[in-house]
Amino acid sequence: MNQLVKHLLWTTAIAPVLLSQSVSAHVIWFEQINPTRGEIFFGHPEEGTPEPFDLNKFTGANAYDISGNVIPSTTTFTNGRLFINTVVPAAAYSGSYDNGFWRENPDGSYDNITAEEAAEIGFENTGQYLKYATGIFNEDFPISRSFGQPLEIRPQSSPFDLTAGDTLPVRVFFNNSLLTNPLVEYQGNEIPVNNGVALIPIGLEGLEVIEASYSDPNANNPTLSYAATFSTLGYGTIVPQPEPIPEPLTILGTLFTLGVLPVLKKNYNK
Repeated sequence: MNQLVKHLLWTTAIAPVLLSQSVSAHVIWFEQINPTRGEIFFGHPEEGTPEPFDLNKFTGANAYDISGNVIPSTTTFTNGRLFINTVVPAAAYSGSYDNGFWRENPDGSYDNITAEEAAEIGFENTGQYLKYATGIFNEDFPISRSFGQPLEIRPQSSPFDLTAGDTLPVRVFFNNSLLTNPLVEYQGNEIPVNNGVALIPIGLEGLEVIEASYSDPNANNPTLSYAATFSTLGYGTIVPQPEPIPEPLTILGTLFTLGVLPVLKKNYNK
């Protein structure tokens, strides 16, 4: 296998209606540290530095074996970083994150409001941000399978044998139906979509983050726009971070790890 592409990752996120480009929305994505340990990030992958992860907004993750079956896994939250752990090697992951409702103010700033507050104002100038991620890290995993996420990016050829100058054809699916008009972006540039296929150019540094978005015309109160990202581990925009050194777990830390304690202040990142 060419070392240019070690791992495959798809990340899917719902972006606000008011944003015209998916790169403006925060997303979550997976990277694999080793076959039994992965990490889930939040932020803008193209910026190279993840942002703080709000554990209360994380809604779950699954790990899969090489045949696509769900395998037992646990998640741990250490020093602000979220990890997914398995006993046997994981070939793929999927996960989700609910970033809540955000209202745009006249000055262009945003407030994170509750679902009840959003309903009281009739969802005016308000978008909901539901984020989804899937990642594949083994070349024998069924590449184009569905993970059951609302929006998914699926390659149409193997991403594990790419070299600089190649292109990777990808398609975007909404509720398992092929989209012919999603917005697909790569390194800040819009990629044309022809007959539902976007060709992603591979550079010298390997496969970078791919982003796609789509607004559901049938969704109301609020209207939902979806965004997706696609990246590789070991190359591209994310600088690998050293594993945190485990610290003694206090009662407060235990409650926080289990997601019992609420976040005491609002997350102002959409």
